[in-house]
Amino acid sequence: MIHKLKVERAFRQYIGAVFEYLSSSETCLVRGWPDKRLVIREAFRIQELANRRTELRFEYLLKEHGAEDAIWSSFEKISRIWDRIHDGWQSIEEVALKKGSPAYDRLTAEIDKLQSALDPRALEGPFQDAQRDREYLDARGRMQDRIRELESELVTSSAR
Repeated sequence: MIHKLKVERAFRQYIGAVFEYLSSSETCLVRGWPDKRLVIREAFRIQELANRRTELRFEYLLKEHGAEDAIWSSFEKISRIWDRIHDGWQSIEEVALKKGSPAYDRLTAEIDKLQSALDPRALEGPFQDAQRDREYLDARGRMQDRIRELESELVTSSAR
């Protein structure tokens, strides 16, 4: 049971770190490209919603898998959890979550709608410039450091 709780704690903290990174990143991009404020806001809105979708999928796994389930011991890295929630997400889980959560269904529909309207070419300049922005690079570095810390905690708990 301890490992499930550690996985839950680590992944929730990861989700929080992503939200912090998104907020800092958006500020940097808008500062450098104020004329693209609206398209940048839309792009980051999609990322925020996608992060929320990831969080809801994780909550679904928490409810569906008991503390003793082997799934929890397979999550030694944040990337393994992320892969399971995205690449390993099954259509039956998607159907069940949409059916059981109208909010999840609306969220997914909103992501699809926003993605279809977004012009990724409009973001090329801002994202390229961000690669040279010290504040942006610091925010990305903080998130990467936090992920390493969380993964270290997961490895420690899975070794027990």
